[in-house]
Amino acid sequence: MDAIAAAAWPPESLAEALLELGRRAGLAPAAAEMPPPPAAGPADGAAWTAWMIWAGQHMGVDVEAVETPLGDLDHVLQTFGPALVRTELDGRPVVFAIVGRRGSGLCLIAPDLREVRVPVARLRALIAGRLEQTAADHVDRVIERAGIPAERRGIVRSAMLRERLGSVPVAGLWTLRLPPEASLHRHLADAHAYRRLTLTVALLASVFGLEILGWMLIGSAVLEGQLNLGWLAAWTLLMITMVPARAVGEWIGGALSIDLATFLKGRLLAGALRFDVDAVRREGAGQLLGRVIEGQAFEAVAIGGGLATLTGVIEIGLAFWILAKGAGGGVQVALLAGWLVVAAVLALRSWNRQAEWTANRLALTGDLVERMVGHRTALAQEQAGRRDRHDDHAANHYLALSSRMDAAGGRLLALIPGGWLLVGLAGLVPAFVSGAAAPAALGVAVGGVLFAQRALATMTGGFDALARAAIAWKAVGPLFRAGARAPDPGRILPQAAPRAAPSPPGTRLLDLDGVVYTHPTRRDPVLDGASLGIDHGERILLEGGSGSGKSTLASVIAGLRKPHAGLVTIDGLDQATLGDGWRRLATEAPQFHENHILTGSLAFNLLMGRAWPAQPADLAAAEALCRELGLGDLIDRMPAGLMQPVGETAWQLSQGEKSRVHLARALLQGAPLTVLDESFAALDPDNLDRCLAAIDRHAGAVLLIAHP
Repeated sequence: MDAIAAAAWPPESLAEALLELGRRAGLAPAAAEMPPPPAAGPADGAAWTAWMIWAGQHMGVDVEAVETPLGDLDHVLQTFGPALVRTELDGRPVVFAIVGRRGSGLCLIAPDLREVRVPVARLRALIAGRLEQTAADHVDRVIERAGIPAERRGIVRSAMLRERLGSVPVAGLWTLRLPPEASLHRHLADAHAYRRLTLTVALLASVFGLEILGWMLIGSAVLEGQLNLGWLAAWTLLMITMVPARAVGEWIGGALSIDLATFLKGRLLAGALRFDVDAVRREGAGQLLGRVIEGQAFEAVAIGGGLATLTGVIEIGLAFWILAKGAGGGVQVALLAGWLVVAAVLALRSWNRQAEWTANRLALTGDLVERMVGHRTALAQEQAGRRDRHDDHAANHYLALSSRMDAAGGRLLALIPGGWLLVGLAGLVPAFVSGAAAPAALGVAVGGVLFAQRALATMTGGFDALARAAIAWKAVGPLFRAGARAPDPGRILPQAAPRAAPSPPGTRLLDLDGVVYTHPTRRDPVLDGASLGIDHGERILLEGGSGSGKSTLASVIAGLRKPHAGLVTIDGLDQATLGDGWRRLATEAPQFHENHILTGSLAFNLLMGRAWPAQPADLAAAEALCRELGLGDLIDRMPAGLMQPVGETAWQLSQGEKSRVHLARALLQGAPLTVLDESFAALDPDNLDRCLAAIDRHAGAVLLIAHP
């Protein structure tokens, strides 16, 4: 049997292929309860992707759909793995499980769990075969008419097909990786970080050993008056040997830093997306911006500071050993230990000054953002003199804290290494005055002092960076911990829920029974025994005064908040059963101050809850709905149409236009239940009529929230 055929999995064995691939890659447990794969055909890529993402969450694996241009398929396959590929073999749908590249080929897992080697070109031809066949006839006719010699036709044909189809997207590819919520230990092990760290330490130790040996060699030769070409040649060889060892150590350390930075960035991004809704609302835009700034600072200094501190600790350990072998002996060792205590005191003081300065800087950032947002209000309402006095006081306080921090940091970074040079040499005075010390021992002692000075400079610099990282952690920590919360996949796939079959109007869609919810900042519940029933296709108007709990009820129905008591079900299934898939069944258009136009294209803002990158059918549906809502003139004015960038720094939309974009975004999700929270406050009567008509045509059940 052909190797490629032996490695092909039938679609009904997709669950086994996914689990075995995750196990071989060290990403998934050896056994897991796997749900059955979808019954959709091979052309239904969306159903396959939804199922694999859902199944991957059950396994603790992040599955991502990949779409690549045909021209890049060779490169993608060569760097792919672990991954799954869906294609056809002899007219039947099949799946290939790619472990990774092995030599010049790919290692695939066969259904009998053997590892099969397949050339990259063979799998590439199988994936691209159907696409290339569509253009092959035309290319062959062109080659025939051009009179290309037979021996060159194969090369010309391949080149013409690459040119013609190079930008055609290829789907049906899924890559597996550790999810952001996986532990740091698993990410480090997956990146072989422990092995790299061990190798880095070994290389650093060898470099320092060679350096010490060179010092001893050249020092003894000079002090004993035996310096000649032989000694210089030996010293030169030692120094040359240090170069590749140091270069390899730096390269491995850099690669380790990149892997750690990738993990941190992914975890913090996941944390930002999973941050508690109430916590976000309690913080202003300035505080959130401060978290982002501190996240960048933490990433920049934590890894570099950690590696620098590790290097400094190794050097300090070697410095103790060198000083113990030198003429100063125990005196210099004791002086170095005492000097480290002084360094610790100065480091603690510098830490406190940095903490004060950082807290003030973050407060100024929040104040600046709030003043920028409310600039027009301040100009109209606040007296200029009072505003200027506030700014002057804040600037002077910041300057004073900056001066104190710089002074403390300067003492740590300058006094500790420089002062040690004097203290260390002073420890040599008794041995030098007595004349009992051998020249070689004096040379070792002087070398130890210089080595310790460099170690102190490295360690204090690394500690300063770690101190900044520890201070930044106060702002970054909540995001990091939020990113560790795994998404809830639920016990069934939302597409498999009963609502997948259209339900007739009048049948029950949502049941809300005895729901209780209390905000973290309030003692009394805002919802106390709330009950509500909504049928398929029903339109309900919910009115109430400010603070009566309308928006809280909307967020509970949409799955953004979990009730503290009571039961909420959609089509008879609760949120524990559906997990995060609940939000595909109930969508909400929040109030205008909590609903945003993100920086990006208008199409992205419309389809972010449906599918992105968007297919032509999705773009057509989005434009048609926008024109129904009266946004046709806006689209026609935009030079790029739906692809026109919008947002705070791009094309500015009026409040009425934003409201209609928010409504279109909710309707395009196609959820059975749409909750509209005061969505029509900025609309004139004509546009209100258009929106109501569009809702009647496109929405399922609707809960409309408004003031009386």
